[in-house]
Amino acid sequence: MDSEENRSPLADLRGATWDPRQEVEYDILTDLIRDAIGALTAMAHREREAADPRDDVIARIDERKTRLVRSLRDLRVFDADGAEADRLRAECLELIRGSEG
Repeated sequence: MDSEENRSPLADLRGATWDPRQEVEYDILTDLIRDAIGALTAMAHREREAADPRDDVIARIDERKTRLVRSLRDLRVFDADGAEADRLRAECLELIRGSEG
C-alpha cells in the first residue's frame, strides 16, 4: 500500500469553526426534521389504509416528505440559524403536533 491508500479520509477536513450553540441548534433541527418525516410517513400510511384512500392527498404528503428529506440531507451546521431554519422549525413542529391528535 502506498501512503495515499493509508491516508485517513478525514485528513483533509479542517477544524470545526462553529460554536457549541450552533451545533446544538443543528442537532435540534435535524431531530425535528426527522420527527416530521416520521409524522408524514404515519399520515401517508393512515391515508393508504383508509376505506377510500385519496391519491392526491398521498401525493401531497409524499412531496412534502421528499422536500424535508432533501432539507435534512442538505442541512449544515451553519444553516441552523436564520429565516430558512426558522421556517423549517415551524413547519416541523406543526406537522409533529398535528400528527399527535
